[in-house]
Amino acid sequence: MPWKNQNRNESCKSTCSMEKEKMQVKIKIKRSLAAILALVVALSLAACGGDKGKGGADDGGKAETITLGKYTAVFKRYTLTKDDEGNDAMVLTYDYTNGSKDEQSFAWAFMFEATQAGEALGSPMYDENNNQITKNYEEKVKKGQTLEVAIALTLVNTTDDVIIVFSDFDDHEYTQTVKLSGSGVQDSGPEEAGSYQLYEMTFEGDVFDHDFLETSGFELYTMELAADGTGWLQIDGRGSLTWGDGKITVDGSGAVYTYTYKDGMIILEESTGESMTFQKTGAAGTSSGLKPVGGDGSDAELTAYQQYWNGDWYGWTAYSNGTNDYSSLDGFYMDCMARIEIDENGEGALILWDEATSVDDPRAGVTVCISDGGFEQGRLKSEDGWFSDGDVGNADWLVDPDGLGYENLICIEGSYKDPDDFFSGYDYTIYLRPWGLDWADIAADQPDGLPDHYDWYLSAIQTGAEMPDVIGGDYGGLAPGEVPDSQMEPQGGNDPNASAVDGTWQAPVYGDYGLSKASATGVVPMTRDELVDRIGFYADSQIGSAPYDSLYNSMGYIHGKPLIDDPRWDTGKTHVYQWSIESGEYAALVFEVTDYSIGIEKLQSVETSPGLLDG
Repeated sequence: MPWKNQNRNESCKSTCSMEKEKMQVKIKIKRSLAAILALVVALSLAACGGDKGKGGADDGGKAETITLGKYTAVFKRYTLTKDDEGNDAMVLTYDYTNGSKDEQSFAWAFMFEATQAGEALGSPMYDENNNQITKNYEEKVKKGQTLEVAIALTLVNTTDDVIIVFSDFDDHEYTQTVKLSGSGVQDSGPEEAGSYQLYEMTFEGDVFDHDFLETSGFELYTMELAADGTGWLQIDGRGSLTWGDGKITVDGSGAVYTYTYKDGMIILEESTGESMTFQKTGAAGTSSGLKPVGGDGSDAELTAYQQYWNGDWYGWTAYSNGTNDYSSLDGFYMDCMARIEIDENGEGALILWDEATSVDDPRAGVTVCISDGGFEQGRLKSEDGWFSDGDVGNADWLVDPDGLGYENLICIEGSYKDPDDFFSGYDYTIYLRPWGLDWADIAADQPDGLPDHYDWYLSAIQTGAEMPDVIGGDYGGLAPGEVPDSQMEPQGGNDPNASAVDGTWQAPVYGDYGLSKASATGVVPMTRDELVDRIGFYADSQIGSAPYDSLYNSMGYIHGKPLIDDPRWDTGKTHVYQWSIESGEYAALVFEVTDYSIGIEKLQSVETSPGLLDG
């Protein structure tokens, strides 16, 4: 495979060096505040989102503790927000501890039903800014370990009590009542409550001002003081704290520090006289979203991590080492697209789709975080999610910026195991570049390192088009070989409603030939091995999910021959299409119509000429 034997780490390190003087100053500052920063030693190893050891915040007996069997959940706080549909929502945070011998998630140990004003409440995944608000709910925790879990609920209103009934498989129950403020918003509490960012530091009598810190990477240091007296401090990692009466206590270390507050500034001091000054950036409970861009639409307010990772990406996926049912995937590849969103704290999500999936039904969905990793842009790490129907766990993906010696090229490597057959699976390698960048440097060195639809991509970015939702689809121009709508021959039995959808000419499903056309022969200019690879992929892993458009694209934008005489052909229910090569060998694919009105068909089965997929 292209680039496979290159030393990724060495090529990356060369792109991420800092000026020697700035690095030395940064180290000196960290060492001078060793007492404050002691809390992040363990955090920096786990980066952002690893398991915490048992023994979190001392709640002084105030926190509500929920116990079901050998599992406990300590309620820490709630915040109010808006869900992804703009409805009022609340986010409840718990410290979940697994007291059993087996790895178990919060979702397994604490099933729940929530109501408000007699109505059942849904649990959204994202807020109105597309930030994930339900977190670690299904993350498995080892025996004796504790993990912070967040549950989001869509509210009926912001005044009535929320009733949550927790239960387990042994019929244990616990009812929690969460009282909301009558104002409809959570009380802001003391004036110190809010979100903060590092503004200034002192060291050995020297003051390192805001401008210096911004150019030295310290702009990522953030703090949140919640109205209930809890909070967190983010310095290379996140640690919890309690605060009030001019004191901040670092959970875990038990260290206590004094602070003063004035005009939106908190000065945190240690006994040696060194200090950190934080500037308020928002009200309590509002710091979890993406930071706004500059007033001119630039990325001036985004962190260095956000500037590198956030946005749309395009590339391709290579499959290898397929076993058992997936052996035909060796050497198979498909173009893919990805979207990455990281918040100011380096936490976020990645979704990826390819020619056989869609942005609404993607190939992969993974929560991720960005840690330092020795790189100015940070290293991306998976936390929890899936690829196809297999799990992607904590640190299964470790992605370096510019990871293959080319600027703005990342590589994601992973392995898929069939949930129903441990011995069946494959490896995958994903190559991605930000949408809008050409691949000329790679084309010059390794032409086989280009995506299959690179010509289409190049045409799209040359028009300045944003990334569409469909690979090879309509971006406002024409894909290679695409015919303008005005020149398309009538389809679907001359149905006047026939139209071009996402750059692919389609007839409504109620047409005489489904999504194909009468003149389609289904003959593709492929070798036998190429046909086996393409069809084998769909037969192995895409039954029940791949739409017709995916096959059309994968077959080189050639429609399948509609087998309308097949006894299974039933307009509006079942369609059968055949693709073949010059030798006469063929594959007949059966599709089920899943949306009659707009023409969506999903692959149900694959039949081939004798011996085509037998090796």
